[in-house]
Amino acid sequence: MIISEESRQFKDKYFPNASDDDWNDWHWQLKNSFTKIEKLSNIYTLTIDENLIDQENTNIPFKTTPYYAQLLKYSEIRKTIIPTIKQLDYCDEESTDSLGEEADSVTKNLVHRYLDRVLFLTTNNCGSNCQFCTRSRTVSEHSLTYTNEDFEKSFKYIEEHLEIRDVLFSGGDILTMSDSFIEKLLKRARSIKHLEIIRIGSKAPVTFPQRITKEFIKMLKKYSPIYMNVHFTHPSEITPEVKESCLLLADNGIILGSQTVFLKDVNNNTETLKDLFRKLTAIKIKPYYVYYPDYVTGTKYFRSSIQEMIEIQKEILGKISGFCIPNFVIDTKDGNGKVRMMPNFTTIKENIIEIECFNGNKVEYKI
Repeated sequence: MIISEESRQFKDKYFPNASDDDWNDWHWQLKNSFTKIEKLSNIYTLTIDENLIDQENTNIPFKTTPYYAQLLKYSEIRKTIIPTIKQLDYCDEESTDSLGEEADSVTKNLVHRYLDRVLFLTTNNCGSNCQFCTRSRTVSEHSLTYTNEDFEKSFKYIEEHLEIRDVLFSGGDILTMSDSFIEKLLKRARSIKHLEIIRIGSKAPVTFPQRITKEFIKMLKKYSPIYMNVHFTHPSEITPEVKESCLLLADNGIILGSQTVFLKDVNNNTETLKDLFRKLTAIKIKPYYVYYPDYVTGTKYFRSSIQEMIEIQKEILGKISGFCIPNFVIDTKDGNGKVRMMPNFTTIKENIIEIECFNGNKVEYKI
């Protein structure tokens, strides 16, 4: 993998003993991750809010790879990774399991909410911990592990339920696991005849793009088609390394989509999202979802208004190609599923429907 000039300067300054081979080894990236906030003070001046957080006693997860740490110079990305005292300002609607995944868990690591698909949890480990994470309750629980027996129970459940045609492997991040273990899961999934779609949810191509090796790609291709949804937050994440990793996936038949969380003071403006969606499409990634932040405990300061999200979507429509525009959704509380949030472009009066177009013009149709 290439090492961009920005990465090389960062590596040489803060990891002078690391060779290029070290830096491009995803195992090295994970092994040398920052897990203590104070360790970042050698690179960045911590704010008062960042310094005040008691990482040990609050059990707030923090981790970021050396590669991704260089992007914390961007305030938008920094906010999503470094915990602050603001996360102790809770609101009554928040909970550790706001989406009600535990209620829909049919095994220790399998969530069956929608009729034809399941969420298959593989690990609680990530390359970097997002502070707005839906599953922070599990990634902060370092003792949580899944055994081979747990995995087999989940596969047995899928085998016994013929209505299931789609499995999403997630976590944590499945790409923190070895190629051989991922292949074991994929092979087992492909052995189930009625299971048509295999998906992977990951932020690894963004937080440690070194993970996307030629050996990994060769293994994935054996179980084609594989769909991968990559988690992007901000256009600054699309570095030369990320472009290379995503194009390597796409050019080898991995079907890529993206998901983004709508975050206050991070990406809650029209130009940022337009830039992100255009850049994603340029590297063969279909923007798929923009989520309103889930009501996870301690995430109040990430939430803007739902109305703002709808208005920004309205501003984007018609301004960039429709192929670049994802679904803006709320994943509703307590396991009620995803609902699209759309601007209202129509008014119905008797037998006439009035449609407001992207340019502000209004057109009438008889109904």
